[in-house]
Amino acid sequence: PRHRARNGGAFAGQAEQDPSANDHGPLVCHDHATAGPMTTADIADAQAASRSFLAYLAACDTARGRANLTDQAMHLAGGVQSAGFTHVVASFWPLQSNTSLLMTRAFYKHLDGQPVTHDAVARAVDHAVRAAREGSPGRPSWWTSLHHVGP
Repeated sequence: PRHRARNGGAFAGQAEQDPSANDHGPLVCHDHATAGPMTTADIADAQAASRSFLAYLAACDTARGRANLTDQAMHLAGGVQSAGFTHVVASFWPLQSNTSLLMTRAFYKHLDGQPVTHDAVARAVDHAVRAAREGSPGRPSWWTSLHHVGP
């Protein structure tokens, strides 16, 4: 399938999070016009044969929960983790495009050249948030959105 990922995965694009919907919203991929959006059910189907380690969801609202279940992990990031990813990095709310790009680059730069372990993922998220904070210290809504779901 077009969405199969064996040892990790990344998504950069749009997400359509609907806090009132049961499907947790789709990820809108480059081929959505012909193949349709990718849902957490699609991810679960693709992950059925293997357990992946990391998904980085560089899209807005991918960690925002449902309006009537604010204390539950009913969001895209939780769905992706339930589908088989050990670690998921996502956003609580919409981000400035340049801030999202800066954090994504800082995250992957921090991981470059080292084993991708549980600790390394958490440190890379911290590194990305600190890099964005240094660039815009007076705009916490630009750098506090990044969220790590995992051990």
